[in-house]
Formats: sequence, structure tokens, C-alpha cells
Amino acid sequence: MARYENASRLLRDTDCRIIDVAFSSGYTDPAHFSRAFRRMAGATPRQFREQSRLG
Repeated sequence: MARYENASRLLRDTDCRIIDVAFSSGYTDPAHFSRAFRRMAGATPRQFREQSRLG
């Protein structure tokens, strides 16, 4: 849960590349990060970032 919260904050509040968000959230495999994030958020990291910026 802590990794998800860190990743969602970085996706929402920074312009870091998604691969960098994955690594800084403790994932060594960006594909695994995307799958895990999608399970928690119901959206891919890219979709989450786009939705959070729309409002």
C-alpha cells in the first residue's frame, strides 16, 4: 500500500517518467509496477496521471 501511495503521489505531482516512478517506488520491473498499479487504482499509471490532471 505504501508503494502505491508513493507512486500515485509522484504520478499526480511530478513530471517524472513512469519508469522512474516505478523504480523510486521500489519496483525493479516496470511491467510488474504497471500491473500492480492497475490492480490498485483501476487504471494504468499513464491513465491515472491523465485523469488526475484533468481534474
